[in-house]
Amino acid sequence: MAVGTAIIDFGSAASMSRDASVVVTGQTAILAGSKIEAWLMGSSTADHSADEHIMATTMIDIITSVATPGDGFTIYGLVRDGTMHGQFTIQWVWS
Repeated sequence: MAVGTAIIDFGSAASMSRDASVVVTGQTAILAGSKIEAWLMGSSTADHSADEHIMATTMIDIITSVATPGDGFTIYGLVRDGTMHGQFTIQWVWS
């Protein structure tokens, strides 16, 4: 099992994107059938407090892609209503 954290960035209020992604590489033991999970984590960033991370879980969907054996995967974020922007901390695990 491998665990990690990353920052997903939906841009500024002026240039907000409704989707964003994070590429996770260097996962040499990952297999094609590995199960990948990712979620917003209650950890502050320069843009959002831990409390805002909790609120954002109802507004942001976090989706992972299929594993690339011996390399990694991509985590995608999609803002449901177009109001959330900036950086959020995400955590991921695969097994």
